Amino acid sequence: MGETTEFDQAALHKLQEKEKEKEKEEMEALMHLQWGGEDKGFVTNPTTDVTILSSTSILDGGVSDDEFDMFSDSPPDPTSSLKPSSAPAASINHGEADALADNYDDEEGYYKAVIGSSIAGRYTVTRSLGGGVFSSVLLCGDDMGEHGKCAVKVIRSNETMAKAAMKEVEILKKLGSGKGSRFIVGLKDDGNWRNHVYLVMELSGSNLREVLHKYGLGRGLSMPAVLGYSRQLLAGLAHMGNHGVVHADLKPDNILVSDDLKTAKIADLGSAGYEGGEDCVPTPYLVSRFYRAPEIILGLQWNRGVDLWSLGCTVYELSTGKVCFGGRDNNDMLMRFMRGRGMIGRKTAGKHRRAYTDGMGLPEEKCHFEHDGSFREWYTDKVNGARKVRIIPNVPCSKPIRDDIVKAAGKGEREEAKGLGTFLEKCLTLDEAKRGKAEELMTDKWIKGETGYSKKNIDQTKG
Repeated sequence: MGETTEFDQAALHKLQEKEKEKEKEEMEALMHLQWGGEDKGFVTNPTTDVTILSSTSILDGGVSDDEFDMFSDSPPDPTSSLKPSSAPAASINHGEADALADNYDDEEGYYKAVIGSSIAGRYTVTRSLGGGVFSSVLLCGDDMGEHGKCAVKVIRSNETMAKAAMKEVEILKKLGSGKGSRFIVGLKDDGNWRNHVYLVMELSGSNLREVLHKYGLGRGLSMPAVLGYSRQLLAGLAHMGNHGVVHADLKPDNILVSDDLKTAKIADLGSAGYEGGEDCVPTPYLVSRFYRAPEIILGLQWNRGVDLWSLGCTVYELSTGKVCFGGRDNNDMLMRFMRGRGMIGRKTAGKHRRAYTDGMGLPEEKCHFEHDGSFREWYTDKVNGARKVRIIPNVPCSKPIRDDIVKAAGKGEREEAKGLGTFLEKCLTLDEAKRGKAEELMTDKWIKGETGYSKKNIDQTKG
């Protein structure tokens, strides 16, 4: 890869911001069509036999053999359409395929793989699994037999992206063992091939958005499923927190689900970094918009609390089948935050103004709040199309999150929904300093199964 310079996290964030502009139409389509769009996320996933865990087994790191069936209300044969395609690849030997792949990259630096060719002389390409901003992902077979079928993530031939990928490798290796590690996607191998960093990952049949699309039917998953996934994701985030790691792009697309639908793993750590270091650069466009925490939009210093916010948005989606905060831009996101969680305080608004004007060098008109803490709502004039500002001294909390959850609850689920609503309020606390940590939320009554029928289900598993 030639000479390298010190990793520039700020440059990476700028690149991410530029690339995310390309995704704007997709995100808008998601807001209106919910789950109709094509998933372009990184699709790898475990195929383990770990079942949904009770609160005791999650907290103790053990696995129970008597867990409730979280998909008891789901259609039969739930894994039939979620497994990787078994269609045979075109017949071609390594030598012929490698000759066809002499021109390794496309114009954007993506690796041009040929079916039947070999990566690093070991991983034979079967087909493409898709890709994203940073990489293409290939279904491969391990010629040595050690890893079987696997997903090989091939990073674009770009120095900044390559350095980010090497940091991802470093982080995945740190997270590869210890309590909670089974809820983080596993790294099997890594290396450099034809000027591309590659990561060999566990294979997946689906991600959480696909599961929600298939089984949620626009209404969300069953409460046992939501509870089970929430526990596992909290355990994964707690494990990351113990190593000072921030995911910084948690969403259903980046959560992988085992073929039996019982185990979720946090994946795609390409945006991840270390808490409190140079990785946590203030930028208003980190994290996919619908899962972006207030402190990010406000340009404030952030830490792993952003992952808890994203988790809250994700769990809300799992429960209701709808996006929690579907704002069209950052300003609209803030408005929706306040309608659901209350007014952002004047002190925080002042920090935001200083962060934008002094820290980022932006003009005052780009600020979302006035000097007195009033909100500056941006809107488009319906007559002339001009962009205007409406000053709102106090945004009323007119759509509380807990009310949405209770309204979406089915018959006999109201008490359970109240517990879930309380949990979500903790995750979606506007003030990051009061949001808490994943390990603290693992003691929440709903998570521990001490509310509604979740307690009944867990008691039954103890038998």
